[in-house]
Amino acid sequence: MSIRDEVNGLCEQGRLFRLRPIFLDPGLRERREIYVSEEVNARFSGPWDDPSVEIRCGRAQADLEAFVSRDPIVVARDPRRAGASYMSRLIPPRDEVWDIRSYDPTPGIRVLGRFAEKDVFIALTWEVRRLLNDFDSPEWRTAIRRCATAWINLFHVYEPLRGDYFADYISDAIFDREP
Repeated sequence: MSIRDEVNGLCEQGRLFRLRPIFLDPGLRERREIYVSEEVNARFSGPWDDPSVEIRCGRAQADLEAFVSRDPIVVARDPRRAGASYMSRLIPPRDEVWDIRSYDPTPGIRVLGRFAEKDVFIALTWEVRRLLNDFDSPEWRTAIRRCATAWINLFHVYEPLRGDYFADYISDAIFDREP
């Protein structure tokens, strides 16, 4: 059995959900795949306590859907100085935890996940950026561990994709800027 078989099985069980763009511009194609955990999917399906939360969750969903067709994906060279990057691999790199950033409207959201294969991202946990405090804070370390634990709970024996350079993970990606 492969990790792809495991992803498909988790989708059939309702433990993972493939996220596809609601609106895909003509001429664009699905270049990559993104799957979301039950936790992340619940943010997109409601119910919401107030309309502003619904709008925020909808915008975050659109930001995640962009992973499928955006060309290029802008990756932060240094997650501590990420500018307007779409995503980055968090520190320490050996944990293989990445985040996708949703900036607007406030509050900023970070969706943490791991790559199952090149161009196949599994979005596992949802974090409000301001609650994470500074990088290297206990809150950030807890968020990274929570993501890694969510991976283990779903995939058990399968390791996330490992690489040295962003091209090992994502086709059509570029660095945001020099650190």
